[in-house]
Amino acid sequence: MLSQFENQSINQEVARLNLPNSRIKHFAPASYAQAGEDVIVEGILSARLCKSQRSWASAFYVEIGANHPISTSSTYLLYQRGARGVLVEPNPELGALIRAARPEDVLVRSVVLPAPQASATLFIGNAHELSSVDKAHVESFGDFDGIGGIREHIEVSAIGINEL
Repeated sequence: MLSQFENQSINQEVARLNLPNSRIKHFAPASYAQAGEDVIVEGILSARLCKSQRSWASAFYVEIGANHPISTSSTYLLYQRGARGVLVEPNPELGALIRAARPEDVLVRSVVLPAPQASATLFIGNAHELSSVDKAHVESFGDFDGIGGIREHIEVSAIGINEL
């Protein structure tokens, strides 16, 4: 019987090529980041925490441009493990989602800039992941599959990286 956590990509390819499967267990870990980078960070941190006999509660992260609290999040997997941190997200719509889903994280409702200034214009893309203070960056995605383009622009609080 196959476990729901087994890596189905491996199982399908091994079956397609009619090969015997490895005796070493393989699994497909939960991932919330866009390309599984959270799993890599979790693996590294897990080993370091174990080696230093520390718990996940002692781990701290800062995610600049947090975006959605779960989908494409580089830190939600760490949050699930017990780590806590700071999520920087200036988009009010996403801030409300973060507040609801990640109440134990600190939310900073600002953009982060190289030098301090009071505010900046945030260009909100049709896909939130493409939002930026750099209008040309958002526009550079064109209108691919309806996710490119600027939906709106708003004035938001700003903070310098060293102030953060």
